[in-house]
Amino acid sequence: MPLFARPKLAVNVFDAGGLFALILDLSLTALIVHSIVAPLRQVEQGMTAITRGDLTRQSRGKPRRRDRAMVAALRMLRGSLIERDD
Repeated sequence: MPLFARPKLAVNVFDAGGLFALILDLSLTALIVHSIVAPLRQVEQGMTAITRGDLTRQSRGKPRRRDRAMVAALRMLRGSLIERDD
């Protein structure tokens, strides 16, 4: 007997598939948001440290392509402030 011959069972199967798709979608969205926000948060922490006068803090890790310009600008700012203080 085909699945569609039993409407209640077909609805339950599609509901379960929809729920699985929703959970998968939300999980992937959370991963993408984290991959964008985490590097920006590190840049923000670096900028906050510089504004407080802490020039010893360095950016960690290798920046991704999209973050490279911000991290380079932050490193240039830090370097110029260190040179100015010397």
